[in-house]
Amino acid sequence: MKFHNHQIIILKELLFKPDSKFKDLNIKDLTSDHFSYHINALIDHGLVRKKITGKYELTNRGKEIANTLDTDHLEFEKSPKVAVMLIIIRESEEGKLQLLMQERLKQPYFGYKAFLTGKCKFGELIEDTAQRELEEETGFTDAEFKLKFINHEIIRNPQGELLEDKLMHTFICRNPKGEYIEEFEGGRNFWIDMSEFKDLSPKYYHGDMIFEWVFSDDTPCYIENEFVVEEF
Repeated sequence: MKFHNHQIIILKELLFKPDSKFKDLNIKDLTSDHFSYHINALIDHGLVRKKITGKYELTNRGKEIANTLDTDHLEFEKSPKVAVMLIIIRESEEGKLQLLMQERLKQPYFGYKAFLTGKCKFGELIEDTAQRELEEETGFTDAEFKLKFINHEIIRNPQGELLEDKLMHTFICRNPKGEYIEEFEGGRNFWIDMSEFKDLSPKYYHGDMIFEWVFSDDTPCYIENEFVVEEF
């Protein structure tokens, strides 16, 4: 949702001054009709309500949105994307450990090979995200989940521009069960022996590091890294 600057000012005022009168919120001295338009737009979107007393206050949704304001610059602050990464492991009929990989068939990173990832939905528990992504993208309905580490990644291009900021919760998922899906919208799944991982190409900027961290006994529970990527 895009907000007019006057609407952002109203949200800021109500953040610090609950139960404000119409004239107290109109700090830019707009005409009554002009100011009414902006405050009614916020009411229509469920962010502000007018009380019986005639004063205005933020709704719960309005408080949530106004609380993301950088009140000095009147801009909404962005937060890192919260996501999961699933390292799905099985044992082949020959007794070899295998990894489930994905070829990404959507932008960004079209054609790259990687472990399964997915974004958390608002209000969703991290483990529920992991289970949902497992089912949606592989068809498996069950696995043994274990959180291995949390990885904060900041991605920039060579010019220093920020491309991504994400908080990845990486789970090891063993012995998946269910009806395996090979292709889905946006990707293709395939199994490889662990020894084949190093030869996968193209891999994500962090692919080899993730592999090393997952199978190391002394990997810290929280890792932060900045990466520079040529392609996105």
